[in-house]
Parts: sequence; C-alpha cells; structure tokens
Amino acid sequence: MKRLSYLFIFLIFISFASASVHKQNTLLDFSIGAVADDCILEGINTPTENSVLNLQGIKQGNIFNFKILGENYTSLGNYCHIISCDNSGNITIEEVCYEVTPTGEELNGWKIALQIFASMSCLFIMSVFLFFSLSPMRAKQLTGEEKPTLRFFFSGLALLFLVAHILLTNVILHNVFGVGAITETYSSIMWMFFIILIAIFIYILIRVALYEVDSFRRRSGLK
Repeated sequence: MKRLSYLFIFLIFISFASASVHKQNTLLDFSIGAVADDCILEGINTPTENSVLNLQGIKQGNIFNFKILGENYTSLGNYCHIISCDNSGNITIEEVCYEVTPTGEELNGWKIALQIFASMSCLFIMSVFLFFSLSPMRAKQLTGEEKPTLRFFFSGLALLFLVAHILLTNVILHNVFGVGAITETYSSIMWMFFIILIAIFIYILIRVALYEVDSFRRRSGLK
C-alpha cells in the first residue's frame, strides 16, 4: 500500500515538474522573478542547436520579462532558455524550459486516435456512396435506362466525404508533425487535388444539366 502511495506522489510530482508548453512558430512571452540589477537571456538550447541571443530582460521591480520571436521556435521539442542575473556582481544562472508542440498543447493520443478514426470513417462512407454512384451505370447495362441525376447525387456525396477525409488528414499531420516538409508537401498536393475535384464536379454538373435539358425537350416534343 505504501508503494502505491509513493508511486502516486511520484506521478503527481512528475506532472508538476514537466516543462511548460508553447506553440510552434509563435511569440513566447515569459517572466522570471529575481533579486538582481539586470537579467540577460544568453541563449536557447534548442532541439537542433544552441542559439545565442543576449536579450536584455525588461525589469519591473523584481520581475524580468522576456519576449522571443516565433522564428526561434521552428522545430518541435524541448527548448531551454539560459538566463544570467547580476546582483551587484553576484551572477546566478537560471534555466526556463518549454516544450514546443504544433498546437501549443500537450499531444493527446486519444484525440489523435479519434481524428484518425473520423478520417477513416469518412473514407469508408465515401466508398459506400461511390458504389451507389456506379450502380446506375450497371443498371443501364441491364435495363437500358440511365439515371445520371441519381449518379450525380451519390457522386457529390462521395466527393464531399473525400474532401472531409483529406482535410482531417491534413489536421492530423499538422497536430503530429507541426509545420515542416511533410505538412507543406501534403498541403500542396491537397490543393492540387482540390482543383482536380472541382473540375470533376463541374464536369458532372454540366453532364447532368445537359441530360435534363435533353429530357425536357424530348418530353415536350421539341426534339
């Protein structure tokens, strides 16, 4: 029982000791308390390099404020800020760490899993509507009748859920990998694909419109 109590206390300690979270590519504004004449942010230990800043803290009483541009937080991972404070020649060093994530929040495995499930569900529903959109074509082979309006309806629903799948996948990639080569490449391909989908949608719309006009003329005896 004592071991379980110690474990519980240890987990609580770990949760409070974890680094603060900051959003990728955004301005970081934080303060420290120190009895000193001045404090300087000497540099940042980033996931890829150790950068030198020498940024003077803005003093307000015993509080020193620092503002760091978002361009210093382009990579995901742990960033530790090295701050030196001078109190009449007595130098102290303080380290302030932040975990940089794509959203500014701690990664939630359940949230990502739910998004993946929703994305795959949209893909499955799309395949169902796509099957129904092809059914009238099979029916035409058996009965000689064509129903392009119905095919257009199911094709439109299939395209709608395909777009939802693509957008959800884009959100998942940004939540996991942040801004980078993977997400930028996917976004470029996504927009190119959207242009193709719009062209296909317009083509189907024109085909259905022409069919309806032709059907109306036949029913009215104009042709």
